[in-house]
Amino acid sequence: MTDMTVANTIALQIGSRAFFLMGTRHKLGDEDSLTFDIRGSRTVNKIRVRLNFLDLYDLTFWKVTRRNGEFKVKVVEEVEDIYFDGLRQVIERVTGLCLRL
Repeated sequence: MTDMTVANTIALQIGSRAFFLMGTRHKLGDEDSLTFDIRGSRTVNKIRVRLNFLDLYDLTFWKVTRRNGEFKVKVVEEVEDIYFDGLRQVIERVTGLCLRL
């Protein structure tokens, strides 16, 4: 069984309202990261937030497309060493979505 403490903490730090505003339907966690889908951004549709050895977060933004039954995965941007209070700002900058009401 995987310890989901880090994934749950990441989800709490991003916030349920932000997930709602991103249109997140699926979240997948493991012992050191949380991966989730988003809707509404032209450039990104998957994000992984990973806890690194400095207790900071590394974010990877992907665009996953499927054409003729084949998946194509493009890494749009990777951002390293982000404090927990900067997660939403980085996600807003890269995706172009507003995560505040």
